[in-house]
Amino acid sequence: MRQVSLSIEEATLGCVRTLRGRFTHACQACQGQGHRVLTSACPGCQGKGTRAKAALFGWLWTQETCPDCAGEGREHQHCTPCEGTGQRSLSYRKHVRIPPGVRAGDELNVPASLHEGVELALELHLAIEPHPFFVLEDGQLRCEIPVCGYAWAANQWVEVPAPEGLQHMRLNRDALVYRLRGQGFPERPNGPRGDYIVKVVPSFPDAPNAEQQALLDQLMAASARAADAQPDNALGRWRRQLAGWQPKAQSTKD
Repeated sequence: MRQVSLSIEEATLGCVRTLRGRFTHACQACQGQGHRVLTSACPGCQGKGTRAKAALFGWLWTQETCPDCAGEGREHQHCTPCEGTGQRSLSYRKHVRIPPGVRAGDELNVPASLHEGVELALELHLAIEPHPFFVLEDGQLRCEIPVCGYAWAANQWVEVPAPEGLQHMRLNRDALVYRLRGQGFPERPNGPRGDYIVKVVPSFPDAPNAEQQALLDQLMAASARAADAQPDNALGRWRRQLAGWQPKAQSTKD
């Protein structure tokens, strides 16, 4: 089992990853024995499988299994490809296609392919890395971004990050949460994409500087003139009512 970490963009859109590594397998040249058995008789035991061994200070002789042929009686040849270990370590490089919509914890089986005559199949355990902008919760892709408060009030266009890159989104001073249809996370692997939820946080200066204050004064004056020119405007009606209002003197009783 090999772990593969994906970015949220890769998990959303799918990707092709190139995996590199090494794996160990039984040497095919010697069937994992570390040697090959030849047809010729073992020179160490003359094909008997045993040979004499001196015992008791050379006074007696016993028979022992021939160490050169392990008692088989046939000559063993050191396996060069695995250097007598019975195993070989090979490097691999595989291009793996990750489908869009995979979740953290998903497992992906990669079909076997030949590497120097050896079949290699991989089992992948997928993880998704934290992202500086996006949050993926219960299959819902979300993002929270600060925006200029004046741009929000003026219904201006802003750029927001999305899995494909920066997207243009028009602000609405009546809304703080926006739903971008079909730009979110897939509902299932290789399935249709859901909605992408963007929350904006309008940001205003704590204290306007002189230039900003002058512009705000001009804006308020222009807004007042426009309101006064429209009879049905709520602000204009209020201003006219306020201008014609005179407080009644409170009567007092002796």
